[in-house]
Amino acid sequence: MKRYVSLFLAICFMLSGMLYGAEKDTTLPEPGSKEWLEGQTRLAEVASQKGYWDEALYRWKQVIRFFPENGEAWNNLGIAFEAIGKWDEARYCYRVAIRLSPDNEHIRANYLRFLDLYKKYGKHPEQKKEKNNQKKKNEHPDTSSKEKERN
Repeated sequence: MKRYVSLFLAICFMLSGMLYGAEKDTTLPEPGSKEWLEGQTRLAEVASQKGYWDEALYRWKQVIRFFPENGEAWNNLGIAFEAIGKWDEARYCYRVAIRLSPDNEHIRANYLRFLDLYKKYGKHPEQKKEKNNQKKKNEHPDTSSKEKERN
């Protein structure tokens, strides 16, 4: 009988702790609050590090929705767009980031690196490689370059 009472009390103790913890954990920060911003930023950074670019894009867009003057968020959104090959969108985001945070060396360095790539390739390097590979596939293997010049 003592074992059943002890077991019952242990279960009650566990349940009370679980209920207290569940109540505390289900409280979400108010969108736009400092805690919310920190959470969204953490989620976006983890998503970026793991290569989940769609999730990172979503999170950075949410941050910008509530904090449109956040240059770092615009910079990070630019990085995410660049990673998925949307270079025009990336360029726009980098420009906004520079306008909002002109003295931020990190943002400036990202933007300058991006501009070098953009000028060199005109688009994402992988897209340029794909285009060159498609051209090679369309060429007939028996056709030499001299024959092409004659035609």
